[in-house]
Parts: sequence; structure tokens; C-alpha cells
Amino acid sequence: MAINNALLLGLLTGLPVILVFAWLLDLRTTSNEIEASTARMTSLCAVVWTALLIVGFLKGVNYDYRYFYVTDWSRVLAGENPWLPDVVTGYGSRYGVGHQILAVLFYFHPLAPKVFFILCWFGTFVIVFKAQRREATIDAMIFLTLFAAPFYIVLICFYGVQDALVVFLTLLAIDLRTRKKMCVGPAVLFAIAILTKLYPLALLPFLATDRGVISVRFIAVVLLALAIGLLPVALAIGLLPAITLWGWSVFYIVGANAYGGGKTLSIFWFLYDSRLSPIAHTSLAEALIASNFVIVGLAMALLYAFHLFGKMRALTGAVLASVILFAFFGGNPQYFICPTMLLIYFLAIVTPKRDFSDPRLITAAMSYFAVLNGFLVWYYLTNNGTTTAHYAILPNWVFSHQQVNALLGLPCFVTAIFLVWQIVLYEHLSLRSLPLRE
Repeated sequence: MAINNALLLGLLTGLPVILVFAWLLDLRTTSNEIEASTARMTSLCAVVWTALLIVGFLKGVNYDYRYFYVTDWSRVLAGENPWLPDVVTGYGSRYGVGHQILAVLFYFHPLAPKVFFILCWFGTFVIVFKAQRREATIDAMIFLTLFAAPFYIVLICFYGVQDALVVFLTLLAIDLRTRKKMCVGPAVLFAIAILTKLYPLALLPFLATDRGVISVRFIAVVLLALAIGLLPVALAIGLLPAITLWGWSVFYIVGANAYGGGKTLSIFWFLYDSRLSPIAHTSLAEALIASNFVIVGLAMALLYAFHLFGKMRALTGAVLASVILFAFFGGNPQYFICPTMLLIYFLAIVTPKRDFSDPRLITAAMSYFAVLNGFLVWYYLTNNGTTTAHYAILPNWVFSHQQVNALLGLPCFVTAIFLVWQIVLYEHLSLRSLPLRE
């Protein structure tokens, strides 16, 4: 099984690389590079996306899709309240109203939502592709980063995580807000993303603040859209004629997601559980785990103060906030789709081509991606960490699921902080000496 998984992952990773290499070679013999680049990119997308859709469909239901999504949607279609404890598992849904509405797609086919998530993955590339200047080299780098990376192939194509939808909505809102200077449209899209999964809410203050100016209108529209999205919930408690049975139980997700326990790829979990941590299983480590949510809140508050008084751009602040949020809080691997895709958009839209010869920012981004991709390759090939491999030259604990989860929290945190520092430096230099590109 592990060999078959490795071969499939290798084929899907290698296909975009081979096609992009052939495309770049062909461009060297073409006089009209921009026109040829667009045409070739269309053909490239058609081939790679078709392969990913077919494989994604054939892989069926896996990971959270099998154990959580299907349960939620089945309960919704059965007329049950998805946020109340399930009679089998004893847990309620941790996802918002937007997630539950996808039961409509699930009704037509069990894999229809998964196909929709994969299409959203493709949509993020279209957003980035349309936003940046027409440069074939950067187009190729973006395409390979999104479609030749095991991180995205495993999580979206194989597992079908709904974070692809959440990030697509978030990225589209950021693009319309920062590049096209719109307000109502991006605010509504952003609210839908929050209604689907809670964590984009942490980006709201940063996205609403551009160069020290707070857009009260943007915040108001987001809150209004959230209120409208939760209207069926209000109707259910008797404020208006009831049209649903969900009621206030939807807010169960707030407490569930604020739980401060061990999180994959979290620096706190490394400090608490890793054999390499100097304070593992001490009272200090336990206190850090217990106060995880509070520490994250303080870190985000300090970052926002820096963003506001430093007069940073909304896009830069949103990227920094997403990286910092998961550097401290950690979480399941799919949470990191948000900071990585926002980072790709940031690099594509605000850095001119010459900056790709500057090793600092690119090295920081590559090191961050390398840690996440390495973890996902291990996670997938070991059947979500349940199959361990042992080698005589190393102790067995090195390969255990628990220890890998804890250990990876350190390099993930270090690379995230290094990346944040480089983005801040770049933003400082950009605002002082480079023309702004929104």
C-alpha cells in the first residue's frame, strides 16, 4: 500500500513538473511570449486539472471527509441538528452554517462536495494568475507550487478538505478588497468563508485596516452578512417563525475550536510532548497548553497593533496574521492551506521579478513550504501516521506518530517566524523605496 501511494503521489507531482519544463522550453522559440504563455498555460491547466479531478474522484472519501463531513451532511439531510452530540460519536459538528449547506451537493452525489473543493483549488490559481503581471517564469513557479506540491495534492485531491473552499473565498475577498478596492462584494465573500469555518475571522481586523486607516464600512458589511447568514439560527429560537431546528447550538463550534489541547504542528505541543523539549511534561508545559488560546489572542493583538501603527498594507497584514495564527495555535495540516496560499498570492502580486534573485524572502518561503510538504509526505505514506517505519540506526520513537507531530512543531514555528520577519522587512523597504503594487 505504501509503495502504491508513493508511486501515485510521485506521478501527480512529476506530471506538472514535466509539462511546465516542456512549456518553458517551447516559449524560448516563440516570438510573442505573452500570447504563447497564456495559450500554453490554458492547455497545461486542462491536462493537469483533468488528471487531478479523475484521481480525486477515484480516491473516494478519506480523512475528515469520511469521518466528519459525511456524518454532518447525512445528519442534515435526515433533518437532525448537526451541532448537537451525535448518538454514535458523542460529538457535534465543528463546522459552520456554510459547511452544512453543502449537504445539498452531497444529496446529488457523495463525492460532489469533494469535486467542488478541488475546483476551488483550481480557482485559487486563477485568482493569482489574473492578479500578477504576465511573466512566464512566475506563472510557472505559481503553477508548480500549487499543483506539484504534495501538500496540496494530498490534502485537496486525495483527502478533499473543505479548507480549499474557505481559502478560495478568503483569497477572492482579499483580491477584490486590496487590488480592486471593492468593499461590499469582498465583505460578503469573507463572511461566507467565516460561516463555513471559523478561523478566517482572525484576519478581519487586518483586512479591514490598510495603511493605518480602518474601514468601518467593510467591518459593518461583514458583520451584517454574518448576521444574515445566521438568520435561520435566530428564527429557530422563536424571534421569528421557526424555519429550522438548529437554534443557538451552532455556537458550539466556538468553544470546540477554542479548545487548547494538543495541536499538530504547534510549538506548544512540541514544548509539551517532544522528547527534545527541555520542559516536556512539566507544569510549565501543561500551563502553556492550557492557555494556548489566550496566548494566541495576545500574539494576534500585538501583531494588529504593529500592523495598525506601522501603517502596513491590508494584504501584508492578512498574510502575517495567517502565518502567526497557526505558528502558535497549530492545528490539523489542512489549516495551513490558508497561510501558504495567501503567501503565494502575496509573493506573486507584490514582488517584482527581480526580487526572485534576492534569497532572503524566497528562502524563508521555501523553508516554510518544505517543512509542511515533508510532513504531509510522511503523513500520507504512513496512512495518516498509523503505520510506522523503524530503522536499526535510530530509536523507534523517532518514527512514532505522536513524536513526529510534536517534533514538527519546532521547525514549523521557526520557519514561520523567519518568514514573518522577512515579510516585515520587505514591507518596510517597499513602503520606503519601491512603488506600491496593489
